[in-house]
Amino acid sequence: MILVADSGSTKTSWIALNSKGETFFKIETKGLNPAVFDKKTLYERITSKKELNEVKNEVKRIFFYGAG
Repeated sequence: MILVADSGSTKTSWIALNSKGETFFKIETKGLNPAVFDKKTLYERITSKKELNEVKNEVKRIFFYGAG
């Protein structure tokens, strides 16, 4: 599983790709700007989404494109 995140301060768009490179899901979370938010806030915003929690042990790579 690969996660790709495109993030700014207001929202983050996520795409999860399975081992064949096919889209498994697309979701949005609140923004994840590491220059603005502390570690606790970033953690809470990521773990608030059921889809991300369900695949967390299957993720092999994360590509994060963000502001800041």
